[in-house]
Amino acid sequence: MPLSVISARSAVYFIVCMWRTARYGMRHLEATMTEKKIQLARAAWSIDEWCSAVAFSKAKFYNLASHQRPATVKIGAQQRVIESPEAYLARLAEAQTEVAA
Repeated sequence: MPLSVISARSAVYFIVCMWRTARYGMRHLEATMTEKKIQLARAAWSIDEWCSAVAFSKAKFYNLASHQRPATVKIGAQQRVIESPEAYLARLAEAQTEVAA
């Protein structure tokens, strides 16, 4: 989609949310935003997208040891990362605390 269409949709969505908030109160806005976040959950990332979310270079991604790499799956000719950046960083933090203890 062109950026102008996305921007127009976002603007309309924002205006509708503000109108509903003024009319129905803050609980409606929170419910709407939660519903929107649930719809935006991702199942897979390209390696470039995932690396930019975690602030890794592609070289760093490929040089990770096998036990440190995120879960990936091959779809056709493309390799997709199926472990979210948040889950990956939490797993690394947990592993580091276990080693320190």
